Amino acid sequence: MKKPSPKGKTRILRGAPLRDVALGLCLFSWAAAALCNDNTPPDLLTSAGSAVARQSEPRGATGAEQGEFVLAPVPLLQPALGGGIVLVGMYFHPHEAARPANITGAAVGYTSTESYLIGATHDHHFEGDRWRFQGTAGYAKFNLNFNGIGAEAGDPGRSLSYSVEGSFLEPTLWRKFSQGWSSGLNGQFLDAKINFEDNAPDDPILDPISSQELDLKSIGVGLIAQKDTRDNRFAPYSGIYFQADGSFFPDSLSNNLDYRIYSGFYNQYWRVRDTTVLAANVSSSYADGQVPFYRLSKLNIRGVSGDTYWDKFLLQGQAEVRQQIQGNWSAAVFAGYGGVSRSAGKLDSDDMILAGGAGVRYMVSSQQRVALRLDVARGQDGTMVYISVGEAF
Repeated sequence: MKKPSPKGKTRILRGAPLRDVALGLCLFSWAAAALCNDNTPPDLLTSAGSAVARQSEPRGATGAEQGEFVLAPVPLLQPALGGGIVLVGMYFHPHEAARPANITGAAVGYTSTESYLIGATHDHHFEGDRWRFQGTAGYAKFNLNFNGIGAEAGDPGRSLSYSVEGSFLEPTLWRKFSQGWSSGLNGQFLDAKINFEDNAPDDPILDPISSQELDLKSIGVGLIAQKDTRDNRFAPYSGIYFQADGSFFPDSLSNNLDYRIYSGFYNQYWRVRDTTVLAANVSSSYADGQVPFYRLSKLNIRGVSGDTYWDKFLLQGQAEVRQQIQGNWSAAVFAGYGGVSRSAGKLDSDDMILAGGAGVRYMVSSQQRVALRLDVARGQDGTMVYISVGEAF
């Protein structure tokens, strides 16, 4: 049996289990959301930080939680970014046993598309957990494909390679209330540039894009309302998870582009049998005003490339059946249906896309239900493979 760390000391863990490195995937995915406008950015620290903190902090003889440093690599596979690895380091600050830990983390990631990330994040609790500050910052470059805007996007031959490179910063202040409700106020700062391939300027696919959109200097303010009654944040068996938010970018701070983004999602979970869970998700977003293309709503269901379908309005839904098989192994079947259009009134059945698939999970932490997930999905764009930590929603 290992001796507990002396009081006031920290331990260094190498080759830590996947439950201790979920934050690395969250940080990499958050950067992709900031620079590439994934419409469902991860619950960055609320999910990963709280679960990891409870799992990995050593307990001292007096009941106080000791500090700990975690360093480990995490595999990553996404259709838009390719396969790669994220190296994450996290420090869980010493704290009283009854209170959540403050967490400081950093990550470096690289993928097969020569995309990379250097980022850091901090999660700080005040008055127990009534107030929380979350801050994320970094520098990244992502090499992606642009397939046009609107329902015609994704047609054969309609694709251009481009890169987005720059820095990002997002501080958020949360206030928790009763019955699972929270509200948040955040700032969104982005300074980056977009470069299309050499022959791109003459391609008609770029006609909707202005030169102002290629120099991404924007500052915005966001308001968030959230309700979370899930029994677990990585793999819920019951409860709901709802969020509605609005982000506002005045023209004086965003390259003379004045726009607003409204989005929301609703997830619900039912335990229909001891070993079976049904999960459902509905999400929507609308980008209003002089919206740069990188801030448009994007269809984000498994089986559809994350950089293919985008427009001002998005509506999508997903359903999944999760079945425990034996021991730490489980399986899932899922389907997603959604589409994009210029407005809610212009969305019709011809714009909607259906995709689905199946996958397996291996539970690396039964107590926190943290699992390594492998999904294979197929839609009209072909077959796609995903590797990640935690459930898709």
